[in-house]
Amino acid sequence: MNYIKELVIPELQEAELDNLPMLKATCLRMVLCFRNQLPDQDLINYLDVCHRFIDSDQKVNHSYAGHCVEKLLLKCKKGTKEPILNKSNIS
Repeated sequence: MNYIKELVIPELQEAELDNLPMLKATCLRMVLCFRNQLPDQDLINYLDVCHRFIDSDQKVNHSYAGHCVEKLLLKCKKGTKEPILNKSNIS
């Protein structure tokens, strides 16, 4: 999952949300598709990056961001139904 850290996340961290909207949509989709392979300790970082796009003027990015945030918040610890992200680790 190094390519997500090295290629996808830097693109999503760019200051301009609506620059290259299809590239950003693809990056959000990759986070969404590979969320179960991402390290649990990094989920809060991915959540921080993805939630910014809820304010995007691009509908596709807005939709993918909302979907990403939902799925990241619902991801549970392996073998349990306890969510990884909870009130104590989200500020």
